[in-house]
Amino acid sequence: MLPRPEPLVDPNLDLLRPLHQIRKERNHHSFVAEGENTVRRLLQSPYPVAAIVCTPSHYERLRDVMDAQRHHGTRCFVTEHRGLKSLVGFDFHRGCIALGPRPLPSVSLSPSTLATLQHVWKQRHSNGGRALTVLFAEQLADPANLGALFRNARAFGVDLVVVDSHGADPWSRRSIRASMGNVFHLDLVLSPDLPATLRSLTHNFHATAPFNILAATVGDRAQSLAKYSSQNHRGQSVALLVGNEGSGLTKTILALADQELTIPMESKADSINVAAATAVLLYALSQR
Repeated sequence: MLPRPEPLVDPNLDLLRPLHQIRKERNHHSFVAEGENTVRRLLQSPYPVAAIVCTPSHYERLRDVMDAQRHHGTRCFVTEHRGLKSLVGFDFHRGCIALGPRPLPSVSLSPSTLATLQHVWKQRHSNGGRALTVLFAEQLADPANLGALFRNARAFGVDLVVVDSHGADPWSRRSIRASMGNVFHLDLVLSPDLPATLRSLTHNFHATAPFNILAATVGDRAQSLAKYSSQNHRGQSVALLVGNEGSGLTKTILALADQELTIPMESKADSINVAAATAVLLYALSQR
């Protein structure tokens, strides 16, 4: 049975009026998730959800996750397409939208984060499993690229993502939409000092699971990914560094890399999209 239709009156919903003109200051304490798959992943994650607005058909399809005990306090508004259109201010075709309080991610590698990584590594090591993979994203400017990077990270089993707080906002609408909600299922650090966070990681693991720091570049010093993949790196933990869409990695963090990697491509092309490159690199590293 559908919940009884309610008027779309709730202080939270003011953040959606109109959706395409949301200003950063209005969205400072909340995030917006759009579309069935994104909202489903949000509902399946540990993140709290304040309100959901959806059409009757989308409610039925999401009902299995909405009925979970922890979502009993979440307000759900069921409305027809025209109600959604009136709420957000344009012809919204995604069928459902959710609001939640913006999380407060770690700004450094907290003791609990390090302890979790150590625990995961010990379990895998004792069972002959794969090593750790940590992804560092420096100054990515496009939230869509950042969101796609989150999607890649989850697809290829990244254990921790460290994002430069000087880059795009990981909780923006575009980033969450491009991630297809996978950002809600990642361990995330939003670091104001990426080199310092990288040093902290390597320092804490140097005695147990030393990291090989790999920088994605197109420089002359870079080793071909094909050559790297042909070598035996089984069981070796990796920190992969990817940089800004235009300028790449800064000299400061590049100086911390043990090795530079590049993806071979046709001579007429000098680079590919950072999210696409990260997917190629993560796939190759997941096979080690």
